[in-house]
Amino acid sequence: MSLEYLRSIVYKNKTIVSNFSYLSVVQIFNLIVPLIVYPYLINKLGSDTFGSVIFAQAIISYFVIFVNFGFNITGVSSISQNKEDTTKTSMIFSSIFFVKIALFIGCILMLIIGIYVFNIEQSEKTLLILTLWMCIYEIVLPVWYFQGIERMKYITFLTFISKMLYLILVFVFIHNSSDYIKVPILNGVSTIVSGGIAFYIIIFKHHIRIVIPKAIWVRQEIKQAFPIFISNISIQLYIASNKVIVGTFLGMKEVALYDLAEKVLAVLRIPQVIFTQTIFPKISREKNLKFIKKIFNISIIVSVLIFILGFLVADYIIDILGGTSFDQGKTVLRILLITIPITAMSNVFGVQVLVPFGFNKEFSKGIVVSCLFYFTLLLGVWSFFGFTLFNVSYVNVATEIFVTCVLFYFCKKNRLW
Repeated sequence: MSLEYLRSIVYKNKTIVSNFSYLSVVQIFNLIVPLIVYPYLINKLGSDTFGSVIFAQAIISYFVIFVNFGFNITGVSSISQNKEDTTKTSMIFSSIFFVKIALFIGCILMLIIGIYVFNIEQSEKTLLILTLWMCIYEIVLPVWYFQGIERMKYITFLTFISKMLYLILVFVFIHNSSDYIKVPILNGVSTIVSGGIAFYIIIFKHHIRIVIPKAIWVRQEIKQAFPIFISNISIQLYIASNKVIVGTFLGMKEVALYDLAEKVLAVLRIPQVIFTQTIFPKISREKNLKFIKKIFNISIIVSVLIFILGFLVADYIIDILGGTSFDQGKTVLRILLITIPITAMSNVFGVQVLVPFGFNKEFSKGIVVSCLFYFTLLLGVWSFFGFTLFNVSYVNVATEIFVTCVLFYFCKKNRLW
């Protein structure tokens, strides 16, 4: 393979290559920064207190699904297909923006009701309310817009601002266990600052007008996103529920331990996530199955290599980030690593094939069925063995395998593979 040939490939796909580079930086900041502060927060707050912060984030992540509503996928597609028309782009952006605000207000009301129904302690109430910064992030940082116009450099810049500001604030303001309440506050501050910059770029640089959207546009965006919303609920139920179950049945230290393993796993998934986000706009426009199958082969090879690497260095990573008291995290991480090549396949079958080709309902059905499988398996494990960090991790792996099989079935059924 000649150098000239490689150059021609890069030139033909220069937008993808550029966006891949920018998204690489984004994912590194998104995942490396939390890992940098992880040992510091565990040391200053204590594993149990820090586990409470993580537990609150797991609870609020359910509300994030409602605010997101699937626009992270359908919003990208809508913007990508209309990015040359400022009027249409403004209407799409405004429709999604106002729907997200309405959903956020609904989430606040649901949280307040839940707090009083379950008679939660005052300190936990405050922590949960402040952790709503996660929902605000979904509103003020419209990553889906920048991804849709394929200008990933803005996402890189905004992520850098947000994460570096948070990193600095943590080291300045967090000094002992009583400072745990400042963690969501500092996250919220960094989110609002970067969100303000994002809206400046969108309004004054890209000339996107935020207008009261027509009802027909709002209905159209909601209709497109609804199947993804249903699937997102199902996905989040078996992702966030793991930490909720660990916290409820095993303890807050175990939550911190399981969360550390998940964060390391997320770092190792960076190439897979970047690849997906980079090529999705192109696939949405071109719908080229031959191209998708090439991507599938590359994705599998890379994910298997990452799995092997992660398995070999798991002990060192957990020792460095969590210390000797987090020894169980080594086994948890190795179990969860199995999901890397599995999710690489399910992502292609679902997000890269079914969704761009208009089979949103099939994608949604596949995820919902898989969620039911997860809870059925979880119930069986609890009934016969009880919960441990290890069997909760194995349930996660089994569910990902099931998801992949179901989505592959729908691809074959609709002659997409």
